[in-house]
Amino acid sequence: MAAGTRSADISRRFGFTNGVTRDESTGDSRYNALQVWVDRRFSNRLAFQTAYTLSRTISNVPTQSYISQTTDVFNYDLDKGFADLDRRHALVFNAVYALPTFKNLGAVGSGILGDWQLNTIASFYSGTPLNIFSGVDTAGTGGAGSQRPDLVSGVPLYLHNANDPIAIVNPAAFKIPAKGQFGNLKRGESEDRALAILISR
Repeated sequence: MAAGTRSADISRRFGFTNGVTRDESTGDSRYNALQVWVDRRFSNRLAFQTAYTLSRTISNVPTQSYISQTTDVFNYDLDKGFADLDRRHALVFNAVYALPTFKNLGAVGSGILGDWQLNTIASFYSGTPLNIFSGVDTAGTGGAGSQRPDLVSGVPLYLHNANDPIAIVNPAAFKIPAKGQFGNLKRGESEDRALAILISR
């Protein structure tokens, strides 16, 4: 066995390089929310409903576990953080406005212009948490797809460059962990999220 191969084997958690598949139905999740609801019943041809939800979802089993792997099967809490589906703010609004019947225009005019409604539904959601991976298997688990980097203390996580709005994350805020170590960056640690807006009529 070559020296390089032997060294790589020693760094593996299970002592060998072959893939190990483990399927288990487990994990912890916690959801807390406050909801405010405003409802106007149909009156004077207008009705509307508005619901606002402030919530937080914490989990130690990310969605990626179903398609790839957990960071460390011996310590699920390495993946504890804001859940992939966490939406901190959610605002949903709908309204119905009934137009006049135009009965004064006669049967033909009322039949064409009357009994119409204007309806709208608007949904506003804050973006999902930001999750950053290192792409390097420093922990020796045989998979780099779920390992996160170390967070560099004192370096801003985000770039605020008005000349380049696409450059959001600051690469200098992260570094590759030491060999045999997992990164200290938590999953979904970012609180700065994009605003996702869905509007239908």
